[in-house]
Amino acid sequence: QDALVESSFVREEVEYEEAATLYNLGSAHSIVGEREGRADDDSLKQACTQFQCAAWVFQTLRERYAQFENANDMHGDLCRFYYSLMLVSICALPEFYPSQAQECVTEKSMLDGRPPALTAKLTKFLAESYDYCWNQLNAQTLASILPEKFLRDWKRLVLVKKLVYSALTNYFLAMDAAAKMKFGPGVTWLKQADIEITEAAKVAQAASNASNSPRFSAPLLVVVNFAQNVISSSCKNAIKDNETIYHERVPPLAELEAVKGANVAKPTPFDHTDPEVIGQDIFKDLLPIETLEASSMYSEMKADFLRKILAEVEEKDVALG
Repeated sequence: QDALVESSFVREEVEYEEAATLYNLGSAHSIVGEREGRADDDSLKQACTQFQCAAWVFQTLRERYAQFENANDMHGDLCRFYYSLMLVSICALPEFYPSQAQECVTEKSMLDGRPPALTAKLTKFLAESYDYCWNQLNAQTLASILPEKFLRDWKRLVLVKKLVYSALTNYFLAMDAAAKMKFGPGVTWLKQADIEITEAAKVAQAASNASNSPRFSAPLLVVVNFAQNVISSSCKNAIKDNETIYHERVPPLAELEAVKGANVAKPTPFDHTDPEVIGQDIFKDLLPIETLEASSMYSEMKADFLRKILAEVEEKDVALG
C-alpha cells in the first residue's frame, strides 16, 4: 500500500519486499526519535542515533533501488528529501515531524552554552538544509507525486524552519560580535535576524490557522513567537546601545563575512537483517498442521524404535552378566 495516497497494488519482486522492509525500519527509527523528550543528554543522544539510522535507511533506499512503478512513496527524490530531513534535527521546533539529527546537536550546543560562533555554524547548516528541502518541495518532481495536503503543510513547515534557523544564525553571529566588542556589525546581524523571524512568525501563524494538525502547528507557533520576542528585544536594545553609547558604524549586510555551515550529523549504517534489529523471524514456528502431525508421528516412531533397541541392549547385558 502506498503510504502517501493509501492505494494498494501487488508486486512480485523480492527486491521490493526488502525495500518495503527498509522503508518501514526508517519510519520506525524516525518515530522513536521523535518521541524522545530530549530533556537530558541521554535522551538527546538516543534521538540523534535514531535519526541517523533513519537517514541511512532512506539514503540506502535511494542508492540501492531504482524507482518502483506505482510506488511514489519510494520515489528516489522523495527518499532524498527524507534523508535530508533526518540529518537536520528537531531541537528548537520539536513538534515538526519528521525529526532529525543535526538539530539535536544544535540543541545540545545551545544548552551547553557553547561559543556563539560555533552554534551559528550549526544553525547555518540547518538553514541551508531546509532551504534545500524547500527547493525540493517546489520542484516539479515532488510536486507531481505528493498529495496536495502533504505538499501544502510540508511547504509551510519547512519554510518556517528555514527562516527560523536563518534568524538564529544571525542572532548568534550578533552575540559573537558583541563578545568581540563589534557592536556595529552586531546591529546588522540582529536587524536581519529580526526581519527573518518576523517573516517566520507570519508563516507560522498562517500554518496554524490553516492546519488540521494542531499537535504540530500550535507548539510551532509558540516556539516561533518566543524566538521572535527574544530576537526583537535584543535588536531594539542593540540599536539603542549603539546609538547612545558605542556610536559604531552599522555596515550593510553585504559587507559582513558570511559564516560557513558545519554538518556534524552523519548517517549511521546498520545490518537490517540482524535479528537484534528486526527481531526473530515471525514465521519460524508457522508450519502447516499436516507437517506438524507428520513431525509428531515421526518423533514418536523414533522414540519407540529407540526404546526397543535400548531394551534389547539391556537384555543382552544381563545375559552376558
